[in-house]
Amino acid sequence: MTDTRREFDQVAGLYLPIGVAVVVVIVALVVVMALRYRVRDGEQEPGDDGPGGRRRPSRIADAPRAEALYAAVLVCIAALLVWRTFSTEAREDHPRAAATATIDVTAARWHWRFDYRGTGVTQLGGDRTPPTLVVPAAQPVRFTLVSIDVIHAFWIPARRFKRDANPGASSSFELIFPTTGFWRDGGECSEFCGLRHAQMRFDVDVRTPAAYAAWLRQRRAAAGAVGAAGAAG
Repeated sequence: MTDTRREFDQVAGLYLPIGVAVVVVIVALVVVMALRYRVRDGEQEPGDDGPGGRRRPSRIADAPRAEALYAAVLVCIAALLVWRTFSTEAREDHPRAAATATIDVTAARWHWRFDYRGTGVTQLGGDRTPPTLVVPAAQPVRFTLVSIDVIHAFWIPARRFKRDANPGASSSFELIFPTTGFWRDGGECSEFCGLRHAQMRFDVDVRTPAAYAAWLRQRRAAAGAVGAAGAAG
């Protein structure tokens, strides 16, 4: 997913004018009908028996045609919105380039775990310390997401990206972080998952490719040293 902000801004830019137009048309029709067909003093409502028991003629003989046209317009609008929404989502879900890194994201009450596939590096926070998601800038990063208990949601507001983490089901996606920077509490769970839901956050650290590679080497060396010490003990 190269630029979620641009892609979904375009979708929102389609929904907004259509929604405004629908509201304007509905309000205008309500006002016109209220003024045009209001019952004045001394008049009988349409359909009431007039003098001599004669029923006044209906003014809605053409209603079926108008209703059919209205329904057809609604169907066309709905079809356009559904097509644009799902085509955008499908385009974003398909990988576009070889990923620089693959990170397995595990959500659990109430913490995150980031495993950097093929490296032995894991980022795991504590009860009071959120983990840090370290990624390279301007390069595609592939994520696999799963939950081990209840439904969570992987949300990075700065990228306008959210994906549900469902227990027993894995989903994959790609993200590109265009610029370097550190975002304190830059990611969080946006699906209520229990009493400590608000504490389920993580930091996001976007580094240059060189700095990311250096960090990864350091973490691999540290993990190797810990493993060697454990084996020796």
